[in-house]
Amino acid sequence: MSPEIRQAWLTAGNWVIANWPWIATTIAAGFATWAIRRCLTGDDYRSRNDKAAAWRLLCDDPPNEETQPGTDSDDLLTCLQILRATDTARKED
Repeated sequence: MSPEIRQAWLTAGNWVIANWPWIATTIAAGFATWAIRRCLTGDDYRSRNDKAAAWRLLCDDPPNEETQPGTDSDDLLTCLQILRATDTARKED
């Protein structure tokens, strides 16, 4: 390791050691801001669950062997309507 790189590491380490209270305060303030924002907006688990259910219904089910590919557009439209309805309903609450 060259002396310049070693000195840079020591300088950076000394800076962190000297400023650790400010670093810790900044991290704590960021976490507090995130937590308060999450509490105020609420964790809307219902929307996430509805979206996940619509996605599973739309994309994760095995294809129906009795139908031809591309003929299940009614199912697709139903899933998209459910997805749109959950988005708008949750935003109005």
